[in-house]
Amino acid sequence: MESEKLYKYNSERLRDYIQEHQLRSTHERFVILRYICERREAFSPKDLCDWVVHENISQATIYNTLSLLVKAQILQGIRRQPNSRTIYYELLDGEFNQMQIICAKCGKVRKVKDAVIRDAIIAKKIANFQIRRFSLYMYGECKICRRKNISNNKSSII
Repeated sequence: MESEKLYKYNSERLRDYIQEHQLRSTHERFVILRYICERREAFSPKDLCDWVVHENISQATIYNTLSLLVKAQILQGIRRQPNSRTIYYELLDGEFNQMQIICAKCGKVRKVKDAVIRDAIIAKKIANFQIRRFSLYMYGECKICRRKNISNNKSSII
């Protein structure tokens, strides 16, 4: 989905959410959403602050808008590394059922498409609960970090 269509789709969803919850519709919220849709990449709040630095939007407005976009199910937040305080946000661009592998060492994220796992999760019956969408994050070590770890261990033995 190109960024303009993505923005139009998500701005309509944001307007609906704002109306439904009787919130104020502010220009700043939509400016922030536009930047997110243009980038279409995982980002930290600091990244977003850097992107909108020339827009005169306060940090409080940025953080409040991130929270709002998560509640509106336009964004989702993930921690790339265990015990990290930094939350990275990514746009839910219509692909609500997603699986990602995350390197716990370097934070690299890769989306995984596996119909067998997806179908098993969707088919899973949980008492008094209906799955509408899911996000599955698998943490481990990427190939590059494993190689670095192996070479570091070899050099310490010598």
